[in-house]
Amino acid sequence: MKNKYKLVVTELLSGEGKPLFQVKALRTFGVIVKGNLGGFIESEKNLSHDGLAWVYGNARVYGEAVVTDDGRVFGNGRVFGNGQVSGEGTITENGMVYGKGHVYGNGQVSGDGVVFGNGEVLDHGIVSGYGKVFANGQVFGNGEVSGDGRVYDNGKVFGNGFVTAKGYISGNGQVSENGIVSGNGQVSENGIVSGYGQVAGNGLVYGKGVVTDRGQVYGNGRVYGNGQVCGNGMVDENGRVYGKGRVSGNGYIRGNGQVFENGIVSGNGQVSGDGLVSENGQVSGKKGRVSGSGQVTGNEWISNSFYITGSKDTISLSSYTTLTIGFSTKTFKDWTKTFKTWGKENKYTTEQIKEYGELIKVVISQAPSVIKRNRAKV
Repeated sequence: MKNKYKLVVTELLSGEGKPLFQVKALRTFGVIVKGNLGGFIESEKNLSHDGLAWVYGNARVYGEAVVTDDGRVFGNGRVFGNGQVSGEGTITENGMVYGKGHVYGNGQVSGDGVVFGNGEVLDHGIVSGYGKVFANGQVFGNGEVSGDGRVYDNGKVFGNGFVTAKGYISGNGQVSENGIVSGNGQVSENGIVSGYGQVAGNGLVYGKGVVTDRGQVYGNGRVYGNGQVCGNGMVDENGRVYGKGRVSGNGYIRGNGQVFENGIVSGNGQVSGDGLVSENGQVSGKKGRVSGSGQVTGNEWISNSFYITGSKDTISLSSYTTLTIGFSTKTFKDWTKTFKTWGKENKYTTEQIKEYGELIKVVISQAPSVIKRNRAKV
């Protein structure tokens, strides 16, 4: 096929100080009519004569950069270095592609977005605002990076994933399935945000941590070491979920609360203060609470009516047949008889004694279901 454009001499120079030529259509193709003037290139190696590839307006392509197939560069777009725009890739406004950056397969770069250093935008991926994709980062499958978002070091945004503000995706981190990373949120080291999960504030997801199914991480929350936040679970402030810990079903971790070593917080359960849930411990139910220095460990189960504050006031099931309060362990039957005396010896007020007495009643009433649930032999 004959050439589709010719070069027209101008006084413009490339960023490398070399002369730029304006392209002029020699034939009609696509929306371009014979005689139309286009943007500026350094030489014919920058713009293919095949397909619908074109450079428009004030756009410039130079160096070893190439626009091929049906690629298009509009506005003040710049493609240089070893940048490539191919397929149906589009660069608009002040978008830039350089340093082996590649935009193809309906990928789009607009605003002041930049793709460089082997970064790729493809398959309807979008980079806008001041977003940057580099160091083998990828945006594809309707993924979008905007604001000051960054995707690099093999990070991936796809499947309608959205990264904005100063969200950073790196180290094989992934955002997909309508997941959102914003604020100063970061996903790295094989971390995953998907299924409408959100990471914002200074939240971090890394080390194979997962936030999915509308899970949320805010503040300085951290999810890592195979930790998981899902089912509308939330981690806020300085909360931590790691070591296969899981927060789901509207569970809420805040303060310096931690869930780890297969601990589970679910069903509106909450952990706050310096509370810990670990070693298969579970907290659930709307009134399930662990705060202060409270701890739930070793297959213990806290549900519905427990409010735990401070290590001395820890209330839990021990071996599924005894009740532990503070540093004292007794059988269920013993507690019903001796609690009032024990409370006075520890200088609890009448109100506190009554409160703890009610908690004991709940523990005792729950014991059969806990035993059955854990298939323990009593």
